[in-house]
Amino acid sequence: MFPDCEIYAFEPSESAYRKLAATAGVDPKTRPFHLALGERNVPLVRLAMFCARERIFRIDILKIDTRGCERKIIKGAGGPDDGPVSVLGKYLQGAGVLTAQAVVQRLLGALTSIVLARGLGTTGFGAYSAVINTVSCAYGMVRLGVDAAIHVYTARGKQDAEFVCLTGELLGAGLCILATGGFVAAATLAVSSEWLAVVVFGQPDLTGPLKFAGVLTALQCLSQFSYAALAGFQKFSAYARLMILNAVLTLALSAGGMWIYGLGGALGGYGIAQAILAMSLGGAATRAMREQGVRIAYSRLSRAFASLMRLGGPFYLSGLVAVPVIFYLQGLLSRSAGIDALGLLRVIGTITAVVAFVPGSVAAVTTSTLTRVRAEQGASSSKVFDYAFLQLKVIWYLTTVMAMTLAVLTSVLIETLFGAEYEAAIEPGTVALFSTAVASTAAAAGSLLFAVQRSGVIFWQSLWQSLVLAGGGLLLIPTAGVLGYVGAELAGNLMGLVFILFAVIRLAGRGWRDSRLAQAFTLCAFACLSSIVAIVQLSAVSTRILALLLKVLCMTFGVLWFGLSAWEQSVVRRVTLRFRARKG
Repeated sequence: MFPDCEIYAFEPSESAYRKLAATAGVDPKTRPFHLALGERNVPLVRLAMFCARERIFRIDILKIDTRGCERKIIKGAGGPDDGPVSVLGKYLQGAGVLTAQAVVQRLLGALTSIVLARGLGTTGFGAYSAVINTVSCAYGMVRLGVDAAIHVYTARGKQDAEFVCLTGELLGAGLCILATGGFVAAATLAVSSEWLAVVVFGQPDLTGPLKFAGVLTALQCLSQFSYAALAGFQKFSAYARLMILNAVLTLALSAGGMWIYGLGGALGGYGIAQAILAMSLGGAATRAMREQGVRIAYSRLSRAFASLMRLGGPFYLSGLVAVPVIFYLQGLLSRSAGIDALGLLRVIGTITAVVAFVPGSVAAVTTSTLTRVRAEQGASSSKVFDYAFLQLKVIWYLTTVMAMTLAVLTSVLIETLFGAEYEAAIEPGTVALFSTAVASTAAAAGSLLFAVQRSGVIFWQSLWQSLVLAGGGLLLIPTAGVLGYVGAELAGNLMGLVFILFAVIRLAGRGWRDSRLAQAFTLCAFACLSSIVAIVQLSAVSTRILALLLKVLCMTFGVLWFGLSAWEQSVVRRVTLRFRARKG
């Protein structure tokens, strides 16, 4: 019937395969395989993996006779998913896992900061913070946006042969870029550590620790590659387990090293924990790739590199603008207020991490889910924006409530956990809480832009945000110290949020008033700002708590009544009715 076709025949039975091989031997266009096809790789072979290995990009006729296993074979070929219910279920499952992991990890991280702050003192903890901040900035300079691009490309959810091959090539190019970037960062920091210590931080004693920051940056590059692959394949449970284990190891090794060798021991323990994390994440990513039938390939590196940079380049440029500004301002703060000021910033960061943990923990699963929804429903689908707008409002509301709550408790938390020597962090910490809520909401909007592959907007947002941050920091830090730094940060974050919200509204093709975003964000912003001002003026804790409860009640009513669109209100009603039905 098809004289020119090529036939791929599969037979798992040994005796039947021998007969098949004997029959197929007379036809050069028939290739027998002693394999079983199925939904998973082990002990079966997925059809998508086989097609990728054999470079088969089109199947004209597929004949299956497996006595009831046909559906599993089709699913292994990259068949259709189970629909929106499956996508939503995966999102909630992934979000739940990452949120639980974030809670445990943030608690352990806070405990680590408390132990190190008390053990090292303000000066030693400031030096420790300078090294960790240098690692973050160095990674931002060498990442090239590759990790984010890998996450988006692998999250598209397709499982055909072409996708499997392309994913392997992208992973190969990404690994080469990040490994090279880590090596460059390590070499650069080793050479420039003395200049950074003297000129940037004004602390010559930091020369040795800053050399070690290069090693930590190289380890972070490897870890982020594995994390991006795991997030793209939606292996959030494996990632969560490893990150919790890493938080435990970091606490034990850093604290143990500090008690024996001081600052050097704390950094050494942290480095060992990061090395173990890099190896563990690498093993988990390898297993995930094996399950997906993906193998890292180093062919066509130039094409893969171009694909990664097309998406990740604008995202990287946004970091390239922001990272030097942040690093310079932290150096200015160290020169103006002393190395102790960086320790105060880290204490503030430990408190504000509670505000950021929910949006930060679900960022990866949000990007993966929105990317998959866009791939399945088309680039022009408005459903992506419907879900994204609802998510933005939920994150803005939750972070605002948490910021107001922590503002009531900031003085108690800092003095109780870190000690009276860090009480200078109380006032700037209160301002930083609202700044973190603003930054978290802007980051959530950035996840949407990245999912719809409009990362160029993120660059312009980062540019304007960095300009405001730089101008404010240069004016305020020399006179106000840490408070000036967080004040400039708040001004920059507000600029970034306003810019990115206008961009999202225009991209969605909706009017600002019709989207109800203006009402929701205005209500939350007014409630948070007025609460913080009132809390600062009130001395009695009971009075602060009463003011907090009233603000939260008014804000909740206002958002539900004025801040939700008709579609969002229908979602809330359906959820409420379902909850009542289950309760009844």
